[in-house]
Amino acid sequence: LVLDSLLAARQLGMLRDTAVIEAARSVDIASLRAAHANGQSVRAMGRNGQTALHVASQWGQPEAVAALLQMGAPPDKRAGDGHTALSYAVSFGHTTIVEQLLKAGADVDRPGPNYEPPLVMAARLGRADISAKILAANPMLDETDSTGRTAMDWARNARHPKIVAQLQAALQGAQ
Repeated sequence: LVLDSLLAARQLGMLRDTAVIEAARSVDIASLRAAHANGQSVRAMGRNGQTALHVASQWGQPEAVAALLQMGAPPDKRAGDGHTALSYAVSFGHTTIVEQLLKAGADVDRPGPNYEPPLVMAARLGRADISAKILAANPMLDETDSTGRTAMDWARNARHPKIVAQLQAALQGAQ
């Protein structure tokens, strides 16, 4: 019932966000470009404390991410919940967006919520494809989260052998 009420309110426009954010969420690139051309900033935070890049990264919209980065959206800005666009992409398993953000210069070591660096998050969640992308960007391998655990600690504890092997290879290459 609550979800139905929220969906109805959204359809009536009562829960709408900025035009840039709504266009990013729905991958309406023409509307995204038009809103930006009409003065809406890609840096502006919306009603949930997120920028359009945060929303596109969270919702898995690589076309919108590409357009926003091209328009100058900052890849390392934090959302109200502490996430960066990169930490959203890692958290939701959006490998293509992780690649886009890293290529655009996102800080591979900038922590998201709970001081969790992207590599630690990928290891904890068992996202081997994403940890490989992050490792290719040369992160600090000894970074820890708020619990004091490294990516290797999480990979071993959660029994993610592919990530353990990736991290061992990275550690050997760093020596």
